[in-house]
Amino acid sequence: MHLLEFYDQKELRHLAAGFEEYALGGEGDNIDNYVWQYVPNMPLGSFVSQPDYNGNTHSTEDWTRWFRGEVESEIENNSYSTWEDLLFDAVETPIIVSVPQDGKMLGWDIWDGWHRTGASISAGRKIIPTILGVRKK
Repeated sequence: MHLLEFYDQKELRHLAAGFEEYALGGEGDNIDNYVWQYVPNMPLGSFVSQPDYNGNTHSTEDWTRWFRGEVESEIENNSYSTWEDLLFDAVETPIIVSVPQDGKMLGWDIWDGWHRTGASISAGRKIIPTILGVRKK
């Protein structure tokens, strides 16, 4: 059991608040527009099968290609890659994601955790811990 399973709405909102400026591709969003919940086993297939907030879909191959490029760029700039380790170790730090409607991943937006998501999909994992914000009606 993860400690976040005991967090209430206020605490989860506080964790997500540090990343609201990265929402909507860096345009930002208001943290108070969402109800926050911890989802310990978010299906990674949601980020492959459903379009993101721009309407773009991302295949497993797209995610793998993107992540490999990120690792190669980091190695080129730093002689090593900390992101590559994500391929071998289970992700424990939750990603932060918002969705426009309850129960639908259509229009998902990763506020934090692109590399954890890309590595997990590339490694063939099926789930990832997530702090999920569902837009209020």
